[in-house]
Amino acid sequence: MTEYEAIVLESSGPIARITLNRPDAANAMNDTLLRELADAAKRCDRGATRVVVLTGAGRFFSAGGDLRAMASSSSTPGDYVKAIADDLHRAISTFARMDAVLITAVNGVAAGAGFSLAVTGDLVLAAESASFTMAYTTAGLSPTAARRSICPAHRRPQDAGADVDQSSTVRH
Repeated sequence: MTEYEAIVLESSGPIARITLNRPDAANAMNDTLLRELADAAKRCDRGATRVVVLTGAGRFFSAGGDLRAMASSSSTPGDYVKAIADDLHRAISTFARMDAVLITAVNGVAAGAGFSLAVTGDLVLAAESASFTMAYTTAGLSPTAARRSICPAHRRPQDAGADVDQSSTVRH
């Protein structure tokens, strides 16, 4: 197990598990979490890893960007957002192109950047308690490039807007 402050990376044979580990902050993404996530994604892209499971500790997958960290940063808000967005995009880009299968296990709220990260999975497993929201405009932000570029690739145009749930997948 690699030691991180804001995530947990565990490996067992060909399976790696990354847990966003800031449950007291709803797994909100600050500079530390995103820097560590980008590093963990890179580690999983090397070696014998065939499956990566990405989840959140506690009741949230991720509430998105940590607005408190942004407000208290010594950097300007623009510089802070650029730095964390760079790490988020680096992590998502690595997850999207890696040979290993990425399973996102969404155990609660996936909002904003957490939404973008959740839908990056090759397979998205959502608990009944899971919910998904873009949330960017509520905070006065625009969606990340990950959401704009990855989501459409996961759906056929004719399926856009169609609901998929456990009962419908069992029927098919």
